[in-house]
Amino acid sequence: MASVVRKLFANTSYQIGSHMLGGLIMLLVTAYLARSLGAEVFGNFSYVISFVFFFVILSNLGIDIILTRELSKSEPDEQALINTTLSLKTVLSLASIGIVVILAYVIDFSDDIRISLIIRSFVLLFMAFTQTFSAIYQSRIKLWIPAVGNFLNKFFFLIIILIVLSFSKSLPLIIAATAIPFIIECFLLWFYLRETLHLRFGFNRVIVKDLIKESIPLALSTTFYTVYLRVDVIMLDYFKSASAVGFYSAAYHLAEALNMFPGAFMTTVFPLLSKYKEMDMEKFRLTLRLCMKFLFSIIFPMIVGVVLLKEGIISLFYGAGYAASAPALGVLIFSTGFIFLSVVLTKIIIIEKKTMLVAWVALAGALFNFLLNFYFIPKWGIVGASYTTMMTEGLIAFIWFYYVYVKEKHVALPSFLFFVKIGLATAIMGIAVHYTPGIILFPILVGLIVYILLAVVLRLFSSMEQGLIKELFPSMSKIFNRMKD
Repeated sequence: MASVVRKLFANTSYQIGSHMLGGLIMLLVTAYLARSLGAEVFGNFSYVISFVFFFVILSNLGIDIILTRELSKSEPDEQALINTTLSLKTVLSLASIGIVVILAYVIDFSDDIRISLIIRSFVLLFMAFTQTFSAIYQSRIKLWIPAVGNFLNKFFFLIIILIVLSFSKSLPLIIAATAIPFIIECFLLWFYLRETLHLRFGFNRVIVKDLIKESIPLALSTTFYTVYLRVDVIMLDYFKSASAVGFYSAAYHLAEALNMFPGAFMTTVFPLLSKYKEMDMEKFRLTLRLCMKFLFSIIFPMIVGVVLLKEGIISLFYGAGYAASAPALGVLIFSTGFIFLSVVLTKIIIIEKKTMLVAWVALAGALFNFLLNFYFIPKWGIVGASYTTMMTEGLIAFIWFYYVYVKEKHVALPSFLFFVKIGLATAIMGIAVHYTPGIILFPILVGLIVYILLAVVLRLFSSMEQGLIKELFPSMSKIFNRMKD
């Protein structure tokens, strides 16, 4: 078990490390874009990204999750699976690009937005290939290359945006700059796979049938998920203005950046959970329990910290001109907490091959969000959009929680005492943050130190978990020797 956990945490460190660095870079780029372009042009930029994002679904269809699951099984027909997947995604991506181009001319857009949509659509092809290459690495639990690729994507985006904004604020040119990092990332992932893959265009009918059959529910769920994830931007532009989109997007990008933690963690855990579900239910339950305990220990202090410091955080990244984004951030951070839980629980449903259930829940969320937006956005603008997002994510998390923990009883929740300890540590941290003077970085640092110390003093980890941490991080042994179950 220890060797498996070591592999799990080693790969997780790659993922979390690259996502943290990449997320920080993207926050800096977003902040610089928002400051340089102003709320209106930044709103148009966000609109273009959101519009094309809808078509990521058609170019992907959720196939990569199924591919990872199948490649993680014993003795898969690897070459046939990979070649068929890439061939299918080539056709789907080209179809997606064609639809975006047609819509760009049919809908009454300005010239800048029309050109920007067409340019951005070509990113879909490279994103589709990158996701498949990442799925291959994920199935092999060798994630350092996708981690480096993800970081380089963000790094080159930063460099290119700085260069472009130094001489132009043209929306089409900025959108074109966003395509180059995806090409670099795609090439890098292919380069390190080239010796083990024999790529050629072709379709295995049986595999195509199985992939589509399994992925269609995921594609539907992703479609519905994308509706309630991005439709608020489209509706804000329609009911309010491009500036409202800019203010909302500023807050949304900050909250979204925190989703790198569960995403990176579950990218590593998913193949292990898939294997354990077939081979060892005890390891499956233990791994799932550890995942949930880890995420709960992050969610509580994250929400309290952001709510207390939302004005300072917005000012730090975007400047005083984006003060209107602060109330939205204070609401959206609750959505992020719900997303943390849903990311883990949805993977369990996929492992059980109940992907149609994912689609139905996502449909319920999309309808719920869409209808609420019609009332909340015209009345309360960006804060209304934030509340609909929070309520939608809360509804979906509740449904998954009920299914996994109550209906199917896959694993017991962490103890009540664990939640009491987390609550106490978070409350004390919140008081420390609230009364710490100085620039925004000081209360953040104080809160982090206080929470970590309280986690040690209150003994949040069991003796078994302490043993695993000692083995993974020998330098921390002295700290955890003081923690007894």
